[in-house]
Amino acid sequence: YGKKSVQEDLEQYPVQEIVTMMNDSFNYECLLNRTLLINTLDRLCLFTDGYENNAVQVCFEAEKVTFTANESGTHESVKYLQPCNADSSFNILVDGAFLKQQLSALPQEDIKVKFGNENGIQIICDGITQFASTLEDEDYEDGVNE
Repeated sequence: YGKKSVQEDLEQYPVQEIVTMMNDSFNYECLLNRTLLINTLDRLCLFTDGYENNAVQVCFEAEKVTFTANESGTHESVKYLQPCNADSSFNILVDGAFLKQQLSALPQEDIKVKFGNENGIQIICDGITQFASTLEDEDYEDGVNE
């Protein structure tokens, strides 16, 4: 039961990978309402399967972001709070339930989401930076269940 220091478990954390992700470039960014995103993901997760990693396709477009439950095809869109600097659409497959949990932990309503990197998206709010990584599931090809 002894107390452990943080240093004892440091080797368990992927520090170098996290630093690399912090330095990754994301081509685009948008401003979104956190509560709208949480509510959208909450509804969509009713149509996802935990066995399939709650797969949700996220498509960033010129004026909105669209979430699609991969299993059912159910989709819902959320408009950006400000114009987005994306010049083309960008798709990424994420775990919708986990993304909802991440967003729920943020303290403010307006969040910045950076995207355009195939490894995931970056979420920034009130000095907090989070990452949602791409699902790497061999059953999905370009976000389409085969």
